[in-house]
Amino acid sequence: MKRTFWCLAFLLASAAAETHAQSAGCVLIGNPDTDQRVWRLCPNGAAFEQEYRYWGNRSSFYPIRTEYAPCRWESATNSWSCRTVRYACTPSSCSRAH
Repeated sequence: MKRTFWCLAFLLASAAAETHAQSAGCVLIGNPDTDQRVWRLCPNGAAFEQEYRYWGNRSSFYPIRTEYAPCRWESATNSWSCRTVRYACTPSSCSRAH
């Protein structure tokens, strides 16, 4: 019974993380139709990844550590810094900085 509880808790936490990753405040990096990996970069340095698994079936978004994201989170400026572009963030959303 205890094991079932922890499994259920894990599944609910995963679903909550996926819902958060797909929120409107995150920025999508990559093309989900053509790229093997796609990331969502969210406010406050949260990063999520989605990748192809099992012969082309796409997995759900799942949280990853910031150092594995395609861009670097900069706390001082509250922004994601990528190779050629910067995404400025507010507490609720991120968008491309001009």
